[in-house]
Amino acid sequence: MEGLTMDILEKLKELGFDIPAEKKEDFNKYFRENYKSKAEIDGLKENHVKELQTAKDAAKALQEQLKGFEGIDVKALQAAVKASEEKYNQDIAELRKNAAIDVALAGSGAKDAKLVKALLDSNAVKVDGENISGLSEQLEKIKTSHDYLFSAAQKPDGMKPHSPGNQDDKNGDAELAAIRMGAGLE
Repeated sequence: MEGLTMDILEKLKELGFDIPAEKKEDFNKYFRENYKSKAEIDGLKENHVKELQTAKDAAKALQEQLKGFEGIDVKALQAAVKASEEKYNQDIAELRKNAAIDVALAGSGAKDAKLVKALLDSNAVKVDGENISGLSEQLEKIKTSHDYLFSAAQKPDGMKPHSPGNQDDKNGDAELAAIRMGAGLE
């Protein structure tokens, strides 16, 4: 590079441009920092051409992808998504309500939950988180009007089943003793 700057200085002198000695060092520094050889310029050009081709290819691919969306009404698509979301929320609310009714029927002593559920006005039942309204009132009315659909509440007679004082269940004591023996409790 040093020899190249000297060649340029001599060429400039031949052309009538004489650079004073005190400015030659500044000229050499500027020249070294800013001069690029033809090979370096060609390499930069080649890199820029490759980058440009890559950008053109990417743009072409994106245009091809956009063609797949031609004719799609975005507003209609958004409306369909919103409608689907609303239906989903309604379906989830209905599932929660049905689950709450099923749990309540299981706890009410209903002999046939399907029959009792058919007598309920499910539109009057509201579920808000853990709170259920409108169900217990309906169940009480159905228990009054259709008591045969519910198990009668058994009142304890003061004796524990299978206790030694319960003489009516001799087989129960034998079964209990066999179960306890099999479990290694006796």
